[in-house]
Amino acid sequence: MPDNLIDLNEETRRRMLDEFEADVANGAVFQSAIVAPADESRYLDVHRDAFAAGDPESFAEAVVDLGLLQDRQASGSKVNVPAASKRLAAGQFGAYYARAVASVALDAGLPIEVYRARQSTSSRPESERLLGQRLDPTKLLADLRANSSEPQLFAVLPDVNSGINIKTVR
Repeated sequence: MPDNLIDLNEETRRRMLDEFEADVANGAVFQSAIVAPADESRYLDVHRDAFAAGDPESFAEAVVDLGLLQDRQASGSKVNVPAASKRLAAGQFGAYYARAVASVALDAGLPIEVYRARQSTSSRPESERLLGQRLDPTKLLADLRANSSEPQLFAVLPDVNSGINIKTVR
């Protein structure tokens, strides 16, 4: 089931791209260990295309279609490419979407709230506890920016693939 990204609009997309380009300039884009190193330019372009006009599903499809993922991990174990591309795409799209929403909310003086963007058959208790909570957009944006290249370190939101995200409250 696709993510229900409530605030995905042209302004959010523009800010997703701005946030992404800032990370590119700072060398802070998440580098998955299973993305083929020779494909960095195409990996960056897949982000740009998805943020400009796509969604997590089109992002994942492009990763597969372009053959950006290695078929083996460093340990030698086989990579489930379709599943890995979906995790990568959902995580990257969701993180930049959250950064953009927080940026818009901050500029507009609007609160942000955690909601379930994607249904989960086995949601984690830590994710469920966050639903409905209002977050400080300044703190969230700082956390997401500081840990962009290592999303497992996000302090405010749980795992980027948890199915939860944020929305502005109007």
